[in-house]
Amino acid sequence: MLFELSVYSFVEMLNDIAEILVVAFFYHRILDKKYDSFVPYIISYLAAFMVLMASSLIVSSPYVRICVSIAILFSISFVVYGGSKITRFFASIYFLLVMYISETLFAGILSVMGYGNPTELLESNIGRVLGMVGTKIFDFWIVVYSCRVYKKKVKSLPLKYWILIILMPFLSAIILFQIFPAYNADDNVLIGYIVCVCGVLYLNFSVFNYFESYDNQIDLLH
Repeated sequence: MLFELSVYSFVEMLNDIAEILVVAFFYHRILDKKYDSFVPYIISYLAAFMVLMASSLIVSSPYVRICVSIAILFSISFVVYGGSKITRFFASIYFLLVMYISETLFAGILSVMGYGNPTELLESNIGRVLGMVGTKIFDFWIVVYSCRVYKKKVKSLPLKYWILIILMPFLSAIILFQIFPAYNADDNVLIGYIVCVCGVLYLNFSVFNYFESYDNQIDLLH
């Protein structure tokens, strides 16, 4: 039980880190930076992570976690970013919408692929791991799409690359489902699954990095 608790506490921590990183990625690309130094941003996001982590480990109610996430999003956008207040307000609301869309899409895929009731699946520890990883992948790619549309860089990539970008989170979800272990999986199977999850995440970031490099080369040519 101690191993189980420590593993899933560690997974919760990684999930919170991923959530904060996606928020930072989104805000840094959408909002105007108020400070030239990275120190205020590091301090703000570190504080946000600590609050989010505490809420994850101490409070079991999902409604409390939602309220904490809302408070973090608005606090960061208004404290360390500049520009229009309306822009910062709607950026925060939009990210909440992204989180909702990601969870809805992932739950829908679970049902379509015959994994039963998503709520029942996600009540198990390993099911929660699956849900965390899957929704964060969707969060990341929806933010990537949104930032490119906001920056009006939609046409800079060929259609075949856009198809791959759109399919990437869905393909990742299918891979995660196919390697998903049974509820009574032992520790060795769980560790193997975590390694596979890390591989899927690495694949997603590698694809993103490739497209970013390609886009930068296009900008240099122009």
